[in-house]
Amino acid sequence: MAQTPYAVDEIYVNCCKLRYPLIPLSSLQGVQAVTRKAIIGILALPILVVLFLAMSWIDGAVVRARLARIDQSLQASMPLVTVLSRKETAGLFNSTVEVSYQFNDKLFKGMMPPSAKQTAFVVESTPAPADSPPGITLRHHIQHGPIPGFATLGLARVDTEIVIPEAVRQELRKSIGTDQPLKIITLLGHLGGGTTTIDSPAFAYTDKSGATHIDWRGVKGRLNFSRGLNSQDGNIALLGMTIKDNKGGDAVVGPMRIDYDLQRAFKYLSTGKVSFKVDSLTAVMPQQASGGNMEMRDLGYEVNTIVNGDFVDIAGKFGIGSLSVAAIKSSAVHYELTLRHLHGPTLEALIEKLRDSNATLAKGDSKDLQLLFAPYKEFGPLLLEHQPELSIDRISLSMPEGGLLMSGKVSIPGYAHGNLDSGPMVLVPKIEASLDIGVDEQLLDFYWNSMAAQPAAPVVQGPHGKGPPPPSRVEFMKSRLATLERQGFVIRSGSRLSSHLEFKHGALTVNGKPMGPPRG
Repeated sequence: MAQTPYAVDEIYVNCCKLRYPLIPLSSLQGVQAVTRKAIIGILALPILVVLFLAMSWIDGAVVRARLARIDQSLQASMPLVTVLSRKETAGLFNSTVEVSYQFNDKLFKGMMPPSAKQTAFVVESTPAPADSPPGITLRHHIQHGPIPGFATLGLARVDTEIVIPEAVRQELRKSIGTDQPLKIITLLGHLGGGTTTIDSPAFAYTDKSGATHIDWRGVKGRLNFSRGLNSQDGNIALLGMTIKDNKGGDAVVGPMRIDYDLQRAFKYLSTGKVSFKVDSLTAVMPQQASGGNMEMRDLGYEVNTIVNGDFVDIAGKFGIGSLSVAAIKSSAVHYELTLRHLHGPTLEALIEKLRDSNATLAKGDSKDLQLLFAPYKEFGPLLLEHQPELSIDRISLSMPEGGLLMSGKVSIPGYAHGNLDSGPMVLVPKIEASLDIGVDEQLLDFYWNSMAAQPAAPVVQGPHGKGPPPPSRVEFMKSRLATLERQGFVIRSGSRLSSHLEFKHGALTVNGKPMGPPRG
């Protein structure tokens, strides 16, 4: 049998006239390549570990610095809240930041009249620390990246808890089954943004005496934010709450919701919409009979900020879809106001000056409360120079007895720099305002009849010591209304009464007719 020629890249072993391939020569180069990669990997592993540990340490420092900036911003925007203490514990993978906040009672006392200061937050029989108003302490447990808690990728995970005394914590466990009635978790990304989730579990609580029972249905929330808070959006929902007492009292708060979607337009000012809604709110107070019952539905509040170039419009809406309380049944109320053509850079400068003033007051560097008003005096005239306008888009009241509707606007188009140097009264001739009012006569009758029966004027004595009885207030008001109709100041269309008021060049007109100052 012919021998198999040796392959150039193979080594064979003769055994019982058989040839067995042992090691392909071409694979030796692969082995060398694998060996080089393994050596590089082994050498690089300590470097990667050091980099990982360094990144985790740096991430922790970054997160702690961000929390410190939040506290600084809080004091700048809310001088009535001050940071009482701050403690940081830095670790390689975990850190802790504990911050105590307190109501700034020194500033509050400075704002009160002297008669009120005697009873505000003063307990003479206790040591000085107990004189301070109660505060709140938040403890932030931080797991920092690049793999926080070795569970996810990111800058950090921050679990925030409210610090509760141990005795209270034990009582909470017994009463509601948990010692953490509120959970706040924030996930921070390496690019600067993040997400915060808020969760409060549902629970039922009855006090030891059995006098009060609370049924809490929980809170859910999700807040998203980008780097530097340049954009923010989210929602917080209170799922409802019921409070009952052993006397038959009952208060029910239906679902409540806060939604917002904001984009930064200037350094401090953001544009977008913020809304607050309450589905229902009812209260039954049997100790006050039927007059103590109240029912409200579809309460809503909304603020929408729009930027057009250098100017800002701020529109606010408030409304109640249905309200029943005492003698008022099923009434709906709506307020819609808009501040138009506010100069953005000037408004931004005003906000920044207010933040500086608030920070100064919060730190206690000054007790001069004029700091709160000085920014308005400085930048208010500058805002007026850009001709802003207040628009009353709608003020309405709707009841079974009838409705009321008002709309109008106010501006000072003739304002110029330095006009206020002579005092605020110099602005009166420059004001331009208009107001349209429409009301159903039945609503006026309801209002007048709900007033206490009393004379509209004192009794005039005749020559014999007695005079005719004065007209009632309802009769007097109807007589005045009839007079205004005859003079053209009120226009009637069926049962609908309306007037158009204008104020211009220091003069007031109603339906185009001049109206002088009221007679004494």
